[in-house]
Amino acid sequence: MAIGQTPLDHLARNMANLKKVRSQLWIKAANTDQVRKLVVKLNTEFQLGRFNTDAEGIKLSDIGGDYSPVTLVLSQKKGRPKLGADRINLRDTGRFWESFFVNITSKGIEITADTIKDGEDLRDDWGPNIIGLTDESLDIVSKKILENYRNEVRKALGL
Repeated sequence: MAIGQTPLDHLARNMANLKKVRSQLWIKAANTDQVRKLVVKLNTEFQLGRFNTDAEGIKLSDIGGDYSPVTLVLSQKKGRPKLGADRINLRDTGRFWESFFVNITSKGIEITADTIKDGEDLRDDWGPNIIGLTDESLDIVSKKILENYRNEVRKALGL
């Protein structure tokens, strides 16, 4: 085997190159469809849907109050019954949840959604933190990105 062509030499070159591309690998690890879908799922299905909370972990019913008796009756008639007056999930028609979009850059994760329903901004009643992740959700996303980063480092090192 020629000098400089051993597997150890190859690994050493890849490690030196790794320092140059480290930040690019973080972005690549984070900027995947899998991570974007996870962010949306955590914000909508888990925080809003299952736990009925905003990004600060505050119950939506504590912010904007319970569903009115009229809303409960109308939802039942529309075939979309509510689980309870205090189980605010902001999923009446599904349009709000479906509007979530995640943009991942070198500066971080940005979550946006269309909060306008029937001409009114949902944030006026339920607060600005209906879009965003709780600390627990951020931990889950961070672990997924770290897993992806490890895979990217292995590829960069040729392992």
